[in-house]
This record gives sequence, structure tokens and C-alpha cells, in this order.
Amino acid sequence: MGESAEKVISNSLIIISIGSNGIFDYLLYNDTHNVEYFITTVMQSYHYHLTNLLNPGARKFGIVSVSPIGCIPRYRVQNPTGECIEERNLYAQKFSIELEGIMQKLSAEFEGMKYSLGNSYEVTSYIIDNHLAYGFKDAITACCGLGKIGAESPCLPNVTVELGLKDAGTKNLC
Repeated sequence: MGESAEKVISNSLIIISIGSNGIFDYLLYNDTHNVEYFITTVMQSYHYHLTNLLNPGARKFGIVSVSPIGCIPRYRVQNPTGECIEERNLYAQKFSIELEGIMQKLSAEFEGMKYSLGNSYEVTSYIIDNHLAYGFKDAITACCGLGKIGAESPCLPNVTVELGLKDAGTKNLC
């Protein structure tokens, strides 16, 4: 890597928001769900890729954790009560805990490394739990799709998604 590339990367703020799709795929394509195995494997990869950014000089990171994936309509529809699937949320919670540990370890290893963790799990959970206070009418139903809570089949190509103001002046959570 040339000197100018190293200077650019050392002066850059690198924003990373990954993890949700990996969890979705793991849960979809694996019959036996082992949260410890999955998180350990993902964190090894995360560590490897962050180290590959740190070695040439990256030092500033903004990391966004995984949201409560068990609360998306795709999973809520599997629960007879429509509530979040806490087993799914465990993956997101564990991801955040382990990620914080990796960031602390790397900041001790690489002089001048600075990072900020955005806790998407807590922020999203808070908004879901208090959606009316934020002007949202519904925090459960999908924006589009068919069936129970709009989540039993995917959105169709010609669907119109309702955004903006709903009745009584509240907004859809989409």
C-alpha cells in the first residue's frame, strides 16, 4: 500500500454495520441452532477483517450492533401471540457482547485506535416498546406482504408501501 493510501486510511472514519444477514442465513439454513458456535465463528471473522483494516493504519471506527432480529415480522408471525422470538434476539444480544470484547482487545493491541459502538439493539427495542410516544401507530405489522401481520408471504413487486402519516396523525414504523 502506498504512502498516500496509508495516509487516507489512517485519517478515515470507518463505519461498519454488519451481522444481521449472517444471523438470518444461519437460522434459515441450519437445523441445529448453536448460538455459541455461530457467534464464535462470526467473531473470529470480524476480528480477522478488523485486523486487516488496522494493520495498514485504520484507527477510527464507528460500529453499529445488530438490532433485535427476533422482533421483525418475519419471526413474529411464527409466534402465536405475535411477540418477539427471544431465541432469535439472543443471537443479536450475544453478537453485541462479543463485539464489545473484540473492540476492547483490538484497541489495547493497536495504539491510537478509537471506536464507538452504536447499540442498535437497545435503541430499536426502546422505540418498539415505546412506539406510540414516537408517533408510530404500529410496531408489529410488516410494511407490506400478506397474511397475519403482513409477514406470511413476502412483498409483491407491485405493492404500495404506506409511509408517512397514518390515521390520527401517526406514522407507520416502516
